[in-house]
Amino acid sequence: MTKADAESEDMDPEQATGSIPEEKPAAPKTRKEVTGAEIEERFASWTLRQRERV
Repeated sequence: MTKADAESEDMDPEQATGSIPEEKPAAPKTRKEVTGAEIEERFASWTLRQRERV
């Protein structure tokens, strides 16, 4: 879907492309900001737990 299609259907252009912008200043902060390091740490611990299950 192109941005023109999105505009004709009254859709948000960002929704049409499937990309989420880094940050929308107008959007209220509903989730705690998570850093890349925290994500990697969580993924590493999750991976270890998955290996232990097998």
